[in-house]
Amino acid sequence: MGRDIYLEKLGRNDFRLRWYECGNCGVYFSEQYGKIEGVYDDNDMYDAQYDREGIKARYHEIMGLNEDESDNALRVRRVKAFFLRYRAETGRIRERYQILDVGAGLGVFVAKIADDMFSPDALEMNSVATNHIREELGFPVFNIPVQEFEAEKAYDLITMNKVIEHIKKPVPVLKSIKRILGKDGIIYLELPDTRSCEFHGHASGAFASGHYMVYNPASIFYLLGKAGFEILSMDRIQEPSGKLSIYSFAGVRCS
Repeated sequence: MGRDIYLEKLGRNDFRLRWYECGNCGVYFSEQYGKIEGVYDDNDMYDAQYDREGIKARYHEIMGLNEDESDNALRVRRVKAFFLRYRAETGRIRERYQILDVGAGLGVFVAKIADDMFSPDALEMNSVATNHIREELGFPVFNIPVQEFEAEKAYDLITMNKVIEHIKKPVPVLKSIKRILGKDGIIYLELPDTRSCEFHGHASGAFASGHYMVYNPASIFYLLGKAGFEILSMDRIQEPSGKLSIYSFAGVRCS
């Protein structure tokens, strides 16, 4: 592994992050430093890179990218196109749709998807990011684990962009999302792809500390199936930033 800014923030220079590949399914899983979550404990930091002022600068930097150079801009375009096509095909069209972005981070996705048709809320565990989204961007934001979130509305679309890889046990989290997903609602997952190792090696950001697993399509089918969802669409892409990712749209499986 190369330099790891998260372990450095914790003052750990004697721990080498270890990754293992499953011989059956090809998924990578990690042996994390036991207190890696502590990197998020500093109430003045968003992560190991950005403090309260740095998060604002980073937000404006990303928002200022040309559309074709922005991962988020293309993500929004992809999500809107599929969602509206799906609603049209199923005859479930409304004037306005309720969106929840889980793990909203800098708030770029929320800001870009908001329009007269899409009304987004954010759910974010980091207090610096939460304050940034609420005070700087003006969007509703909830600072609570999704498993404990008692929504006052049913959401038509719930998005999780580069979130699941940070979760040790993702199936219970995905199951909890079904509680707040409206009838005929769908979810959107996007994750780092195992192909990152093949093309970029373990120095890729996909294999940074804090990522418990790196997934492939078969594992996402399994993960969503265990949580009670069925895949509507899935694809592997290379984003403008160069990241290799997998995205999937899914709906609640009929029992």
